[in-house]
Amino acid sequence: MNKILLTTVTSLSLSLIGCDVSTKKDNDNQTLKNNTDNNQTVKNNRDSKTDILSGYDYSEKISEGLKLVRKNGKYGFINEQGQVIIPLQYGLASSFKEGFAVVANDDKSSKSGKWGVINKKGEIVAPLQYDYIDMFNNGLARVKKDDKYGFIDKNGVLVIPTQYDFVTNFQDDVIKVKKNGKKFYINKKGEFVKNADE
Repeated sequence: MNKILLTTVTSLSLSLIGCDVSTKKDNDNQTLKNNTDNNQTVKNNRDSKTDILSGYDYSEKISEGLKLVRKNGKYGFINEQGQVIIPLQYGLASSFKEGFAVVANDDKSSKSGKWGVINKKGEIVAPLQYDYIDMFNNGLARVKKDDKYGFIDKNGVLVIPTQYDFVTNFQDDVIKVKKNGKKFYINKKGEFVKNADE
């Protein structure tokens, strides 16, 4: 009875100052809605590595020390303290992997925007010129330009030209590719290894 009365008094007091408090707790999280700020939901989590007090529309878990966030349709990155490290300027973005993030200049789809790669300082490593870019895997990222596939390295250098109709991801340092109707394997330098039928 005392617990119910205390909860009612607390909720009533907070309503008078402009806040609604959810009594549902999930892993010590408490959701607060500030009625004076357009009912924007803000999560306060005791573990700052998984959720940072913020006013963003969207956020992901911290990856490699930076958290992907979105506000007003633009993506950028903040650190664990909530400071903006990479300005919110991209239409789409991925979390960091192997020290790099894939970003796009348009938020509609991979077909309408151009993709590139940035490092943790926000420097453009690969210009936003590709139709699509995969995340880095074993030091290389698959890229697509004009319906042809190739690979860039972590310096943004096109190490395997965009000349293939189809490519897989690297497995045991080789990938299967298709060019002019023929399927074969190449290594990380783009050198022929063997036919796919062997």
